[in-house]
Amino acid sequence: MTGESKVGAVREYLCEQFGSGQVSVDSKPAGMVFRVVAGSSLFALTVVREFLEAHDVDGIRELLSRWKLAEELRKADGLPMVLSEQGVRLSSSN
Repeated sequence: MTGESKVGAVREYLCEQFGSGQVSVDSKPAGMVFRVVAGSSLFALTVVREFLEAHDVDGIRELLSRWKLAEELRKADGLPMVLSEQGVRLSSSN
């Protein structure tokens, strides 16, 4: 079970990191898909279910910060990213 509080932890992190950006979340078979609209930029992130299931809320927050998720999303320049147990990477569909 992914848990609303775990999804909420990712959403909260993105809201903090992207300030006035709008964050939306959709459930997909691969995991939870987060979209952030910040100014004229769009950022897309799929968080795989296994990642959410493997960590508690505090662990998720700690990893998002340690892996500098927001910085990685900005570097990707709008390309979809995936967050898994291995870290943050470009989506293989690119």
